[in-house]
Amino acid sequence: MADIPISLDDATQNAQDSYQALDGLLSDLLGKGFAADTLAGIGALVVFLGDLILLLIVKGIIKVAAPFATGILQVIGKVREENADGFNEVVAASMSELLSVDVSASDLASGTGEAAAVERWRTIGDKLHDLLVEEFGGLGPISPDKGADNARKFTGFGVNFATSAAFLAILAETSSVGILKDFGELGKDLGQSLGLGRLQRLALQPLIRNMIQQPYDLYLKKQLRPDRLADAQYVRAMARGDFDEQYVRERLAEKGFPDDEIDALIHEFTAKLQAGDLVKLIRYGEISQEDAVQQLVDQGTNKEIAEQMLKAQLLALADSRVMAYVQKIQQQRIEGWIDQAQFETMLEQVPLSDSAKEWERNLIGVIAEVPRRRISFAQLEKAVVSGHIDFTYVDEWLRAEGYSDNDQLVLTMQIIEAMQDAEAKTKAKAATHAKVSAKGKVPPPALQP
Repeated sequence: MADIPISLDDATQNAQDSYQALDGLLSDLLGKGFAADTLAGIGALVVFLGDLILLLIVKGIIKVAAPFATGILQVIGKVREENADGFNEVVAASMSELLSVDVSASDLASGTGEAAAVERWRTIGDKLHDLLVEEFGGLGPISPDKGADNARKFTGFGVNFATSAAFLAILAETSSVGILKDFGELGKDLGQSLGLGRLQRLALQPLIRNMIQQPYDLYLKKQLRPDRLADAQYVRAMARGDFDEQYVRERLAEKGFPDDEIDALIHEFTAKLQAGDLVKLIRYGEISQEDAVQQLVDQGTNKEIAEQMLKAQLLALADSRVMAYVQKIQQQRIEGWIDQAQFETMLEQVPLSDSAKEWERNLIGVIAEVPRRRISFAQLEKAVVSGHIDFTYVDEWLRAEGYSDNDQLVLTMQIIEAMQDAEAKTKAKAATHAKVSAKGKVPPPALQP
């Protein structure tokens, strides 16, 4: 199909394209010659005249309608600007009629410009929201009964609005002899393009949801009681004696379960003993291991897995004793009551993985192969006074114990004061004086030579 022409050149090009296409088709059918050329020319002429007529109609409509529509919109804008108070009266009357909002023209901002328009928007929105909030019971707790009443009010509000709007449309069309019928669609189409209706619904949605939808839902649930217990809750209630079995089966049938599946459902949710409980009963001779396995099978476990579950529970009972045994041989090895070979032999008997046993050996190595005890300060002081150790050992001992520099100095001076050999005491004071001075500190008077 030829493109819709937008100029005389386009119409001419369409005619030429049509001639070439028709000439090729007719030449294949009739053979090249006068007949094919003539028919192709006639077809191209028809296409050209059709495009020309369409071009004239479209451009004529645009040239006539565009200035007309533009003029009307400009007149409306001019009238609205020069008669802002009158326009406010129209808005107030429209809200009063369509929305039943008590608003007067004096409530709306007068004047022109963006600030005045925004202020009018705010006032109109305030009036509508205040009306809805007030009619729906105010900003306080909404009971289910009030929610039902609000739903009826809002339904009436919608019907009243639709009826009033339809009446005004009929009145406008009748009074203008149909002239204003289609022109009024301009604002409607613009609003739809901007999605204003959807945006208004989103803005009012929280109010409607919280003041109508949710409380009305609670109201209807209270009247109709449609909710049902969960499947497991029905079965547990039957076991407690709250419901008889026939009642529970009817309720589950209402949910759509076939009879055989109701049987399976009741069995599934009936309380059963777990593997740990069964093991306790086995230990105290209340049931046999075969009975315990069968109970687990009835719960949906195959026999092999059931036997392994019970075995795992029985082995778990020994875990605490196994770890107590490991801790005991660790202690014996650390305290020297057994040697490493004995420890290894005992450890091999423990039901632990090779990796766990290796880490036990590592732990013993860290503890047993590193010194774990130090002499006391009293023993240290006595050894220095007796001349068994020197102050190099004292410094190492104090650092290893975590004393600060000041505390180390205090304890060192205490040891020096306890020394009986005058010459050794003088040398110790001098050495300590030098160490303190090397750290940039002032030695105490007791260390002065």
